[in-house]
Amino acid sequence: MEQFQSKIESIVKPFIGQHEVEFVDMKIGGSRHDMVLQIFVDVAGGITIEKCGQISRELGKLLEFSDVFPGKFRLDVSSPGLDRPLVSKADFVRNAGRLVKVLFTRSDTEVETVSGEIKSVDGDAVVVLSEQGELVRIDLAVVLKALIQIRW
Repeated sequence: MEQFQSKIESIVKPFIGQHEVEFVDMKIGGSRHDMVLQIFVDVAGGITIEKCGQISRELGKLLEFSDVFPGKFRLDVSSPGLDRPLVSKADFVRNAGRLVKVLFTRSDTEVETVSGEIKSVDGDAVVVLSEQGELVRIDLAVVLKALIQIRW
C-alpha cells in the first residue's frame, strides 16, 4: 500500500504545486476496486470551492490517464477544514493572522495553553499575540495541539 500511495503522491504533489496551492494531506480509502482518494489542499486565507472543483476536474483526468488505480475510484478535493489541527510549520505559516489555541509543554511536567493570533513563524517557532497582549514564542517541537479558533 505504501508503494501505491507513493506512486499517487508522485503524480498529485507536482500537479497541486502547479496550481499555486499547498498540498496538505492525502487519504486513500474504499475497496481495492472502488477506491476513494481524498486530497486536502489550502492557500493562505483559505481555498474556495471553485478552486477545489477546478483541481478535482483536472486532477481526475490526469489520474484516469495515468492508470494508477486498478478499478474505479472517486476523487474528493477539499480544504482540510477549520477543525483540522495545525501540525506542520507550513500549517502555521499558512494560517498567520488567524486566531489559534495552542497547547504546549513548558517543561517536563508543565503544560500551558495560549490563545491568540498567529503573528509569525520564526525559524522553528511560532509567535502568538496572546489575548492578554503578550507575544509568546513557542517552539514547534513542544506543541501538543494547535487548533484554529473562530472570530465572533
